[in-house]
Amino acid sequence: MKTISDNSDFDSQFERLLKEEPLFSLPDDFAEKVSASMGRKLIFRQLLLNYLRFAGGTTLVVIVSVLINFLISKYLPEIFHLNINLFGILPVGFGILFVLFIDRVILRYYEFKRL
Repeated sequence: MKTISDNSDFDSQFERLLKEEPLFSLPDDFAEKVSASMGRKLIFRQLLLNYLRFAGGTTLVVIVSVLINFLISKYLPEIFHLNINLFGILPVGFGILFVLFIDRVILRYYEFKRL
């Protein structure tokens, strides 16, 4: 069972430790490095979020247009004669999204990192 004298011993040792210099020290630019690292992480997250919004919107537009194309070609074939080949369009679409990912996220991130 602890007594009051044990607490006073702890207090005296704690005060002695507060008066001593620590055995380690941080570099002078430590806060700047941490700040720069957090800034890079935040900007990358924001760039990625913006790209995902763009890619999601683009994908939604493509899905809706393919659905409209399918419905019109099925129910109104005499009016709408254009049938889109999805196996030819999908690789091109994914290629365009990949190039936009490189442009909007990766290159901008490294541009920010360089500053």
